[in-house]
Amino acid sequence: MKCLVFQPNNCAIEVNIRNKAFGQECLNKVCDLIDIIEINFFGLQYYRNGQPYWLILRKRIDQQINARMKMIRLYLKVKFYVLPHHIQQNSTKHQFYLNICQYLETKVLKIDSEKRTKLIALIAQIEFGDLDEESYDLKILYSKWLSILFHSEQTKRLTSNHRSLMNNNNHKYRPYCDTLR
Repeated sequence: MKCLVFQPNNCAIEVNIRNKAFGQECLNKVCDLIDIIEINFFGLQYYRNGQPYWLILRKRIDQQINARMKMIRLYLKVKFYVLPHHIQQNSTKHQFYLNICQYLETKVLKIDSEKRTKLIALIAQIEFGDLDEESYDLKILYSKWLSILFHSEQTKRLTSNHRSLMNNNNHKYRPYCDTLR
């Protein structure tokens, strides 16, 4: 059986598993391919009638999903969030970062506007470094987040928050985005 597992950044991983495989086998293969040892933080989701469901890892996949499909689509998600100092691997931190970005972008992450602008400023600092008002890349990044900010006052706050991170060497944020550059 073939599974196509999507990461939060829409990169897909193709995994071949046996027809009677349990969910844990699929998750193990996916995490092995992306060099994640801290598997317990993650789970796999699938969609049925537009609703997301967690794949039960101790049950066979064919008992949960229509196995007659040529390719099963699954989504790698963080299932258990922990404080950053509890995460050992950079690859795990990266998946946490991707999940948070996706939840922020799809408005699943419900936070107040002040925290939202600070979080987007951190993402801008991580992905692009110090604020350069003329930077083409920053204009693209900000345009990606404008629909989340709702009004121009929050956009000004975002620029101010990003500016406050200038000359930060990014080393404490970099593990989340090393593979993005």
